Amino acid sequence: MNPKPPPPPASLDAELSFRAIVDAQADMVSLAQGDGTLIYVNRAYAREFGRAPQAMIGLSLYGFVDAQDVAAVRARLTQVYETGASTRSENRMRFADGSERWVAWTNGVLAVGDRRLLHSVGQDITPRRGLEQALAASERFLRQLADSIPLRIAYLDRDRRYRFVNRCLLENLGRPRAEVLGRTRAELLDGDDATLAGRAALALAGAPQQFEFDEIVDGRTRRFENRLIPDRDAEGRVRGLFVTGIDITARAQAERDLRTLTAIFDATTDFVVQTDFRGQLTYMNPAARWRCGLAADADIAHRHITELTPPQTVERHLREILPRAIEQGVWIGETVQWDAQRRDVPCSHMVIAHRNEAGRVERFSIILRDITAEKRAQSALEHSASTLRSLAEFNQTILRNSPVAMGVYAAGGRCVQVNDAYARLVGAPREALLEQNFHDIASWRQSELLADCLAALRTMQPQRREIQVVSTFGKRVWVVCELFPIELNEEKHLLVQLIDLTEQKRLETELRLLAFEDPLTRLPNRRLLMDRLEQALRLCKRRGTLGAVLYIDLTKFKQLNDAHGHAVGDQWLVEVATRLVHAVRETDTVARIGGDEFVVLLAALATTPLESAAQTRVLGERILQALRQPCQIDGQEQHPSASMGATLFGPQSGDAQALLQQADLAMYRAKEAGRNQLHFFDPVMQAAAHQRQQLITELHKALREQELRLYYQPQVDA
Repeated sequence: MNPKPPPPPASLDAELSFRAIVDAQADMVSLAQGDGTLIYVNRAYAREFGRAPQAMIGLSLYGFVDAQDVAAVRARLTQVYETGASTRSENRMRFADGSERWVAWTNGVLAVGDRRLLHSVGQDITPRRGLEQALAASERFLRQLADSIPLRIAYLDRDRRYRFVNRCLLENLGRPRAEVLGRTRAELLDGDDATLAGRAALALAGAPQQFEFDEIVDGRTRRFENRLIPDRDAEGRVRGLFVTGIDITARAQAERDLRTLTAIFDATTDFVVQTDFRGQLTYMNPAARWRCGLAADADIAHRHITELTPPQTVERHLREILPRAIEQGVWIGETVQWDAQRRDVPCSHMVIAHRNEAGRVERFSIILRDITAEKRAQSALEHSASTLRSLAEFNQTILRNSPVAMGVYAAGGRCVQVNDAYARLVGAPREALLEQNFHDIASWRQSELLADCLAALRTMQPQRREIQVVSTFGKRVWVVCELFPIELNEEKHLLVQLIDLTEQKRLETELRLLAFEDPLTRLPNRRLLMDRLEQALRLCKRRGTLGAVLYIDLTKFKQLNDAHGHAVGDQWLVEVATRLVHAVRETDTVARIGGDEFVVLLAALATTPLESAAQTRVLGERILQALRQPCQIDGQEQHPSASMGATLFGPQSGDAQALLQQADLAMYRAKEAGRNQLHFFDPVMQAAAHQRQQLITELHKALREQELRLYYQPQVDA
């Protein structure tokens, strides 16, 4: 309320007393003629405009009004003077320091004898106006942000009627905001589910609820994780419910494993303090150190939060704040704190409880803001803004604790905000990310993600793509990138969400390697060799060319392995693999199919058997020559060698397994011939091998059935 000047005195003594009282007032008081000429100002009025009271007599009061408001003020005071009705108004004034400040005026007409004078009482309301504008901007930003988040957010009163709904929930309900506000879920959906009704009743009784529930959205069943959190008034009575719903139908396994909600937007301009679970200080930002009178390099490792906190706040901390933060993850309110001289300072106060992977609270973050200058204006606005402010604080809590890696980019590409989960995923500091422009990110350009960003902003439709990003530390990370176009402060922005696929991609690669590669030499294994041999047979039939299979067995590998151990044997196998790869053509395949057995597939040779055999012999001799070269094994020079069998194949050849058997037979013939040689397969070999196998089979049968007899033939010398 703006004070009014007392009525005029009837005597000189009374007039002097009256002037003394008015001059002592902190508010600005003036008397002026109908045209605005000042005939009296008190000391407070003159002081604001840098003049002595007497120096202002005769000046026009309009000379101190901001030029933008002169016309409106003149019209208002003229009306007051003509009608005699008192009014209250607010306008801008130009003070002595050149600043523009808002003043609330009470204007009326004062009759002094036969004269009518304008009298005005003014009060500087600049802090309140600033707070109102900041709060309005904050509320508008948070409402826009709530509509941009892909979560369902609502506020219900005690009758379970919607008082706030964001865009995501409206889309699920399929109704405009005007049809939803003021109505219950049962009224909107022609009936309510008993489970939801029971949960709501428990929450309204004061018990927070968290549960999963299936709903039909656009004709499909979707599963939502819902939270109902009671909103209490100053006396602790539940006056409504905060409601959030997260669509978890397609949630990735990595998201299910997350246990902790992490902060998205940091409040580094406020006083930030972190403690462990016991209250021992672990971090204070520079603003907090200055407020508590601590040097920037002062050691806080052995200090407790209670050393810097008034006793009444410590008691409330233990009784209310910590239990609520542990239960709900965050506590927001107002407390009294100490400054450097241990004077009480009113502060807005936030406590966030951080949990480890086991779900136990291990540390607290405390964010404080000095609200001494804002307290008076805040009291005037608090009643009307209480519900919206509570909702805004709740939305901020959700954002700060989002488990999803998120970043916000302006339409021009500049990074506006990222959370810690985003920074951890890409392996870069938040400060570096905030200096990024998505036009300059190489991996986004190469993967066409940049084109997706521009398309999302152009069409205002979400986009999705899998990409591989490289952090500033060289770490490669596979992610699913989801792009959501949003509007903040009437400007287009892009909300980027990343889901880590690195572990999934690594497992896929390992499985592929285990299925088709030899783990020691990294050469193709038998499965991949047979696949490529089948492809080579089909190629021969299409082109009319021939190919060859070389079967290689290392000489005396077992002795080397027994003498020097398996580690040395493995070194020799890797060396052999390297020599084989260097000895053949790029189009040929080198495979390891057993302990010391290798196969070389020569594809696309000549069109005639004679020429193809000549090419095979040249390549085979080159391989044998490469394998004969001495090498150092376990500090000793070794002279290894190998036996090699070869078989040709063409358009009329049989299956791959038969070709491998033929090359194997030829390799054994090379061994019998003295090793370190190349032998080609001959059908006679196969017949001899078949005959030998048949003889062995018959001998085993004869032994089993006792069909053998021993005959003696005497020999005498004639």
